[in-house]
Amino acid sequence: MATTASAATTAHPGLNRWVPRLGIAAAALHFAVAFTVADWRGIVGSGFVNTVGDAAVPDNDVRMATLWFFMAGMGFLAFGTFARWAVRMTGRMPAQIGGYLLAAGVPMTIIQPVSGGVLLTAIGVLALRAARHDPAAKPGA
Repeated sequence: MATTASAATTAHPGLNRWVPRLGIAAAALHFAVAFTVADWRGIVGSGFVNTVGDAAVPDNDVRMATLWFFMAGMGFLAFGTFARWAVRMTGRMPAQIGGYLLAAGVPMTIIQPVSGGVLLTAIGVLALRAARHDPAAKPGA
């Protein structure tokens, strides 16, 4: 039986709660875009297999965006749920979460400033800030 770290409620409880929530919210946003701006009819109608990436298909760009928004959503869902699990088990945010988010967000922001890269970078900074808190440290010590 797994035990939870009771320190999670005292070690920067706000960020330890909100970083995973923001990751899951980013996943939900990506899934919403993937399923509303999508060309799923074209993908499924073409047989689903090998239906993205063919430059001869007139709506290939929309199909590519659909695929990558969906895949990015899966990644955000994985990071958000892993971060939530890690905080529950250890009482702290893994610094790697923030590092990976910054490694993706900073180049994305530089290459395409009007994109989700800014939010990705912001969540990465919050995750690193949450990771810096030591749940074992006593206030005033």
